[in-house]
Amino acid sequence: MTQESKVHEQHSSGVISFARQKVYDPVQRLLHWWIALGTVLLGITGLVANAMEPGAERSYLWSFHIAIGQVFVAGVVLRLLWGLVGPHHARWRSFWQMQSWVKIVKQPFAIPSADGPWGHHSHAALSYLGFYVLACTMAATGVLLASILHGTGPLGERLLDQFAWESVFRFIHEYGIWAVVGFVATHIGAIIFHERMDKIPIAQSMVSGFQYRSRREPSTHAEKSVKN
Repeated sequence: MTQESKVHEQHSSGVISFARQKVYDPVQRLLHWWIALGTVLLGITGLVANAMEPGAERSYLWSFHIAIGQVFVAGVVLRLLWGLVGPHHARWRSFWQMQSWVKIVKQPFAIPSADGPWGHHSHAALSYLGFYVLACTMAATGVLLASILHGTGPLGERLLDQFAWESVFRFIHEYGIWAVVGFVATHIGAIIFHERMDKIPIAQSMVSGFQYRSRREPSTHAEKSVKN
């Protein structure tokens, strides 16, 4: 069972008492940053290499892109497995919040506070599931393209120069990166928005593993808390 602790922060209207709980385990946090770093590096190297003229430098960058992609695929596979065997908040069933999603459909413009139950925010959980579907799609098409165009990976010998489906895989992969860019921008923007709106530290949770929930106390009680 996770334990809840309290910290206090002085505020103009008194003190905000934060409840703190360990939510994200070390493996989940490691895989989060593994996939995040891989996503950024793959996006940069892919877009830059695609814009370069043919030559040795472009070939080297594509080789680097493929190597990063292999590490990225390993991270995605490990995260999928950890979602089956890891702690509660790492498991895929913790992302499934159908009742909250029904409310989203009924009230599409309502913005639920991040200062709610422990675990994944209902909007965020839905977007994370979408991201992992996208990540699996990008990983699969990336492996297939690397095999067809470069003869690398587990399918390299079998698929090298098999161009029948190459244009389809390329289309999905190249447009998929823009969907990833959109997700990353929305994800960062949502963190900034909720930190300002809900006045709770959110960004640090995938570093420390802790989530915070605020409990505003009256000024008289707050003064005693600060003195003590």
